[in-house]
Amino acid sequence: MSTTEYKDGKPIKVNAAFRKYPSWYESLCDLAGLYKNGVSWDRNKYKAVIGETNYVLAIQECGYCTDPNYATKLINITEKYGLHKYDKVGNKKPVKVQAVSKKEEPQIYIVKKGDTLTAIAKKYNTTVQNLVKLNKIKNPDLILVGQKLRLK
Repeated sequence: MSTTEYKDGKPIKVNAAFRKYPSWYESLCDLAGLYKNGVSWDRNKYKAVIGETNYVLAIQECGYCTDPNYATKLINITEKYGLHKYDKVGNKKPVKVQAVSKKEEPQIYIVKKGDTLTAIAKKYNTTVQNLVKLNKIKNPDLILVGQKLRLK
């Protein structure tokens, strides 16, 4: 099927394969698998979605397609039609939506085995004190694998 993708920020038409499902149930099962298992080129691509209760952050953290404005468009549709009312866990107050360039540093970091706050701070040009304050970390010597850290 013909679809629009973005390369270097410019729209191009490409033919792409799309999946077809016999029911909504199978579609949602496949989506859950995608969140859990990621994609072949990035197994952790959608891990940040699992357990996230703020749809704005979930959309901004993971991205989805090559359209640089995709997160903004999806959030606007969610809010226009009140789709967040279907969330069972509710939402935290939405954060201000910003278009995120592929070249910008991420705003969320998911702790991996062997990480330290010092190494993370150095990698993202910030300080341990800033990470501690931003994430309300009680013990800077204790971070957990899978923990989400706000960087900005």
